Formats: sequence, C-alpha cells, structure tokens
Amino acid sequence: VEDKSRLTPAEQDFMLTDYNGMLNGIENYADTAIQYGFSVLFVVALPCAAFFSLVSNYFKVKLNIWKLATFYQRPVPQGAQDIGTWMSIFQFLSFAAVVTNAGLICFTMDVLDQYTSLGRTWLFIGFQWTLIMVQAIVTAAVHDVPPEVEIQLARQAFVRSKLLDKIEDDDVEDSEVVEVDQMAGVVSPADTGNMLCCRKKKAKYLDRKKDMTGVSDVVVKQYPILANGGNS
Repeated sequence: VEDKSRLTPAEQDFMLTDYNGMLNGIENYADTAIQYGFSVLFVVALPCAAFFSLVSNYFKVKLNIWKLATFYQRPVPQGAQDIGTWMSIFQFLSFAAVVTNAGLICFTMDVLDQYTSLGRTWLFIGFQWTLIMVQAIVTAAVHDVPPEVEIQLARQAFVRSKLLDKIEDDDVEDSEVVEVDQMAGVVSPADTGNMLCCRKKKAKYLDRKKDMTGVSDVVVKQYPILANGGNS
C-alpha cells in the first residue's frame, strides 16, 4: 500500500510489527532482574545506584509506552497468576545481596580495621544472619494479598459456586458462612455461637415439622392443604 493515509486505524495497526508477549515479557523481566541485581548486590559500594535505577526506570517506562503505541500492534491481554519463576530470582538476589554487602563491609572497608581477621569473620556471619532473619520476619508479617482482596475473592468464589457450579445452599457449611461473615465484618466472633445455635435449632425444627406433617416446609408454604391431611 503506497498511501497509508487512506487506511483505517485498524488497517494501520495491522501493518505494524506483531507484539510477542512471551518473548518481550522475558526480555523485560531479564533487564529488570539484571538492573535489580547490580543495584542491590553492591549497594554499599555505590549507594546512589538505587536513585539512578529509579530515574532510568522512569524514562524506560515512557519509552516502552511510546514503542507499544507506535511500532507494535495492540497486544492481546493475557492473564497470569503471578510473575512465576522471576519471583524466585528476585528473592535469590535479595538473599545474595545480604551476603555480598556484608562481605564488602567486613572485608574491604576501613571501618573495621581495628578487628582481627577472625573478628571480622564473626561479624560477617552475625551481620548476614541478622539481616536474613529480618527478611524472613518481614516476609512473614507482610501479606501478599491484602485482607480486603481476600474478602472479595471469597465472595467471587461463593457467587461462582452458586451461578456456575450450581451448588445448593445446603452444601455450604454454617462454619464457612460465619467465617466469611466475620471477615466481611457482618458479625462479631461473639455472635458466632449464637448464629450456629439458631441455625441448628431451625434445621431441627424443620426436620421435626417434616416428620409430623409428612411434607417439607417448602411444600407447606406452596400447598398448605397438604399439611392438614387434605382438609381445607
């Protein structure tokens, strides 16, 4: 096509380069991992590296937006549970950064010249294991998913079970319903026992009523004449 100005926006987009989400995603994650590694592994040698990374990433995001909007076709959205193996890579880099920075401080800097080699070694071991314990505590204390998001996910799962899986209400345990209500702030833990007790009493009452009348409560509501033995 010689005159691209006559093409529609959809045709112009079709003429652009195809965007490979997998390959481009791997390339972007690899660049980020390399940058993160150099920033944290030797941060004591160049403390301003984190600031340089921040500035670089700011312009990199703007450049990627311009490239996606100018040279590539519109990407097809693809869902993912998480970032996959890259999370393990970043966690390993964070762990390795503790060891490398502890080694730089204890064995290459002049701040510990008054200590012997054995003393520096013990300081190196104690320093790195202290930071590793701090990392573990922070990882355990900070939730990957906020409580508000967990509540919404639980509600979505409940609605999906009713609308798509066609699960009846009797298949849901009372304890599960009360637990979701507590998470949503509908009931307090002090009311849990009362709610379960009332539900159990109601279930026993309906069973006893069914045994006495021979029909269920639903049938009684729809056809009251059946509950009286056919007498109106």
